[in-house]
Amino acid sequence: MPSDRSKVSSESPTRLEVRLLGAVEVILDGRRLDAFNALRLQRFLALLALRTDLQHRSRLEFELWPDSDERQARTILRKLLHDFRHSLPDIGEFVLIDNEIVRWIPTGPSEVDVLKFRDAMAAGDLELAARLYSGDLLPACYDNWVLDERAKLRAEVCGVLVRLAEEAAGRHDHEATVRHAQCIIDLEPTDEAAVRVQMEAQLASRVRDSVTFSERSHTCVPQFRDLHSGPTRARVFGEAVVPHERPGDGGTYLARGRFDAR
Repeated sequence: MPSDRSKVSSESPTRLEVRLLGAVEVILDGRRLDAFNALRLQRFLALLALRTDLQHRSRLEFELWPDSDERQARTILRKLLHDFRHSLPDIGEFVLIDNEIVRWIPTGPSEVDVLKFRDAMAAGDLELAARLYSGDLLPACYDNWVLDERAKLRAEVCGVLVRLAEEAAGRHDHEATVRHAQCIIDLEPTDEAAVRVQMEAQLASRVRDSVTFSERSHTCVPQFRDLHSGPTRARVFGEAVVPHERPGDGGTYLARGRFDAR
């Protein structure tokens, strides 16, 4: 079921927007925080925001710097937290930090695109989930935990797109089928099933357009014949083209007037 974040956001305005999918951006009160162009801050922010449990400092030290000894890891984390505090104004509204633990505050005035994506999936809003997925998680980062989380998110959005494509195909919405299949192909270029579904939808769309054009052509034939049904006048949308004498030279010209059946 959806988390309580939607309830929180409706009670207090969102101050912090965290975009971790595709182009990474951190926006506070409408202003982009350039300090988070640094990959190490992006990675740390993502780690906190995507985990709902308390993060003990000792665990973070071991997980993030497994090749460093305990003292070195503790020093690196202390320096990272110092930079993190100075990069995010009013940090106390979003992150809890003390001597033992670090934790993202899920009820704070913040929105994280990954969490919104998963909330949309939990609520069954597949169209919204597909729109929210704007790219891979932290595309410039190759830490093991990021690669694992990225793969999970890719699998989740592929499942969403497959369902959307199947539903669109079921209601003969060929354009939507092609669009969703293309999104799958963008994520997984070797997905043969998506390529086949897209080609079938494109073919069905062309056949439909061809049939529609043929039907319109057959409808227009009798109207075209009506234009030549009489020697001196023709009915066109309730009007007639009739011969008139041309003023001055004794010739005739064609003028359009209401058709009189008499």
